[in-house]
Amino acid sequence: MELLLVVAILAIVAAVAAPQFFRTSEVAMEDSRVAQLKANHAAIRAAINMAVWDDHNNPNLAVNSKLTGGNAKDGSAANNNSYVRKLIERGFLQESAAYFENEKGEKIFFRIENSATTDQNPYDSTIAKADRIASAPIFMEQSKLFQICVKNSVAKNNIDQRLRDGDTWLTIWNSVKTLAPAP
Repeated sequence: MELLLVVAILAIVAAVAAPQFFRTSEVAMEDSRVAQLKANHAAIRAAINMAVWDDHNNPNLAVNSKLTGGNAKDGSAANNNSYVRKLIERGFLQESAAYFENEKGEKIFFRIENSATTDQNPYDSTIAKADRIASAPIFMEQSKLFQICVKNSVAKNNIDQRLRDGDTWLTIWNSVKTLAPAP
């Protein structure tokens, strides 16, 4: 009889705790995906800064290896001649940082797009004032010309622009979590 009472109490506790446990698991999964999006964006931004610095300070670097002034194009790591692929090939970026997972666990690749010509002077007045910082070195200014985006056949999200506009990482995640992988 006492054993039956203990089993009944444990069953009631399990019935109450199980939904809370599974909901917490889903929240933790979403939190980890937001953290992955944020960390990989930061890794790509740091890789861009390092590559642009290296382009300016390494005169022996082959022109087609360069991020600035080379033959790289807008695109994701899936494109052989994209900015992201150049960063991976030159060792500035891990391949696993070139994407994040959507809510279904599918890989969504980041894209890097050049918003200006590589020979444009970053201190030139044609660059928007928000994109210029007079005290920053030239290579840092030039690295701001590269925008980190997420794009598929339907939508494009310029993450850098959204951060400048004041969006939070959770807001950005909510807009990109349902994206399907680009074909």
